[in-house]
Amino acid sequence: MSPAFPILVCHTAGSAYDDLARQVVRIASQVAPVVEDVTALRLPPSVEFHLVSRRGWIRRMRTYAEWIARKDQVTYGSDFAGVKWLRRRFKAIKTSWLDIASTVQAEHGPAQVLLCPVGLKHAGVYSNQARLVEVIARELCQVAQHHTSSDTLLGAVNTSVASRRGLAERALRPVVQGHAAWCAEKVLADRFGEHPRVGLTKPPSRRHARRAGSAPCCQERREADAGAGFVTQVLTGAGQWPALDVGQFNDLFSAFSLMPSPAELAAPDRWRDRVQSAWDRDRSAR
Repeated sequence: MSPAFPILVCHTAGSAYDDLARQVVRIASQVAPVVEDVTALRLPPSVEFHLVSRRGWIRRMRTYAEWIARKDQVTYGSDFAGVKWLRRRFKAIKTSWLDIASTVQAEHGPAQVLLCPVGLKHAGVYSNQARLVEVIARELCQVAQHHTSSDTLLGAVNTSVASRRGLAERALRPVVQGHAAWCAEKVLADRFGEHPRVGLTKPPSRRHARRAGSAPCCQERREADAGAGFVTQVLTGAGQWPALDVGQFNDLFSAFSLMPSPAELAAPDRWRDRVQSAWDRDRSAR
């Protein structure tokens, strides 16, 4: 990421959050080089953060979902599964601002980060420096993942036609989110030491807690935890195989056939058995 291109913050959440906008610029500028060092990924020349109101979040996320469905329809054809996907997405979007942050693909390709300050307050993150660093590091990691995929990753993760694209049996979202969580932990350790959250967590609001306890959110959390466990074992060599180089691991973000299946997510050694033979064949063919 070139220092000539700063973090760009597009702020439409209201003047009450001007200080947050300045914090985002400062934290993201400091965290971006650490994200690159930890992951061996490269961020694009500039990264946009959009601070939006609750209504602005819902509007942006609806537009994003419609764009994904329209793009999938043009490329892969329409079917009822795509329509059902869009309906489910619209329903989930109504309260998704409580998720506080999301990395989305712009129509021209690069990834952008949406932040909802009201959501940050409900989550107990707004005045919590360590948690804010964690959120920004996690989203920057996903921007870097998307960039290294030549801007194709988010379209695959969020596709409305996973079966048609042959992605239904690939655990893309858990690996993407698990890798971002793994990266954020490394960044937190770099900034705050071994126990960054001790004494710093403010309880979330009841509204945020209700959403966090809903069945879809619990399922997403289980998948993200499974993804983080997979990434940790693969990159630390906790299983039968030695630790995988982070640069080689990054191949997953552009070669989706290398992504683990849901079964392999729980058995990283089995995944390594499959992909290592493919990597060895590629190396011997060169």
